[in-house]
Order: sequence, then C-alpha cells, then structure tokens
Amino acid sequence: MIDVKVTFADASHISFKDLMSVIQAIATTIAIFIGGFWTYFLFVKKRQKFPRASISHQIFHKPLLQEKALLNVKTVLSNSGDVLLSLESGEVRVQQILPLPTDIASLIGEGQDPVPKYKTEVDWPLIGVRSFAWEKGKCEIEPGENDHFVSDYVVNADVQLVTVYSYFKNTRKRKRDIGWGVTTVYQIDRSREQNEE
Repeated sequence: MIDVKVTFADASHISFKDLMSVIQAIATTIAIFIGGFWTYFLFVKKRQKFPRASISHQIFHKPLLQEKALLNVKTVLSNSGDVLLSLESGEVRVQQILPLPTDIASLIGEGQDPVPKYKTEVDWPLIGVRSFAWEKGKCEIEPGENDHFVSDYVVNADVQLVTVYSYFKNTRKRKRDIGWGVTTVYQIDRSREQNEE
C-alpha cells in the first residue's frame, strides 16, 4: 500500500506578492458585486433604461390670401433622460374650435354636454393631420439634446381658435401605445395681423 502524505505550507511562508494577489482577487469580486447591484438599482429600480422626453409647441400664423391663412406648427421634443431617444412615428393634428360647428353649437345651446359619452374631449372638426415616419435608427435624439418637427396647415380666414395635438410613440414600449403628447389651444388673431399691415 502506498502511503500518501499531504502537507500544507506554513502560512508564514506565504510571500507578500501572493498575499496581495489574494487581496486583489477578493477586492475584484466585491467590486463586481457592487457594480452589478448599482447597475440593477440605477437602471431597473430607477427605470433609467427607458427614454424620457418633454414636448412642446411653437405655433404661428400668417395670411396667405384674403380667405386663407398659413398655420405653422413646430413640435419640439427634448430628450430629458439619460439614454438615447429613438423615434419611428408621430403625428400632429389640428382641429377647429371657433367658429363653433353647427352641431356642437346646438348641443351647447340646448344645455347638453358636447363631449361624447365615454370620451373626454369634444370631437372638433379636423383641419388636417401630418404623420411622421422614420426607419429604425434614422431619427434619434441624444440625452440633453432636442429636435423639432415642422408641419404646415392652410386654414380658412374665419377660423379663430384651433387645438393642436402632437404625439410621438415611445419605441421602447412597442407592445403598448405609450409615448409623448401635448395639446395646445391657439388663437388666430386676425385683428393683430391687420394692425401690423
């Protein structure tokens, strides 16, 4: 029978270099653990893996002909988050409020609610819709930056008040219709135009 003896080196014989290697390995393991925890906390708990944005309108109008005016809508989208914001689709919709359409004026005159049942807004007449579409990766906004999207509409000279709605879809939420939207009620003041002329 072969007699096998296993001996362990005396701890006093461990060199300083070996001791530093062990300490470095332990420190690296701890750093990886802390890094993983921090990443989970920052990006999952605080949801910073998802884009954030703010959206606003800049609107102006100018007369075109005696009976027509140009309504120009600039939708400004700012990336207020920490990740790249990618866009693939959006739309800008303009609807007429004043002068009141006959059917809506009748409802209001009769003391009825002009907002249809199960809805939250009046179905104002549509003046126009402008749709935006980009291939994946073709429209991106870096964190801290912004971009603007311009759309034009020709409106009748008697239009005095419109509502403008812009919506851009969040591509990171493909299974849900979630995005960024803003509504602005804008007055077309033709008297000021005449004074400027």
